[in-house]
Amino acid sequence: MNLLKINAKNDGNVSLSVERWNHIVGRHPEMSKYLDYFDEALRDPDVIIESPRDNFIWLYHKKKGKVFIVVVIHTTREFITTAYTTDKIKKGSIRWKKD
Repeated sequence: MNLLKINAKNDGNVSLSVERWNHIVGRHPEMSKYLDYFDEALRDPDVIIESPRDNFIWLYHKKKGKVFIVVVIHTTREFITTAYTTDKIKKGSIRWKKD
């Protein structure tokens, strides 16, 4: 069952399953207050980074206050793998950047 289905910038429809949501809040409990921002992070990110370890993993960064919300997607499987907050943009190739 999917909680969300979002049309992500540069990737098309991406879903968030209940299983993945439980994984996210289990490992990153602070994310429970950011679910409403997933849509914005994927539709209107500040920067999209390609993982240096896997070119099918993209990290969508959206600045909220003092932190970036990072929503990580698998591009070929079209689902959110995880999400977390960070104070800086992660390393990797820039796939897209807001002007």
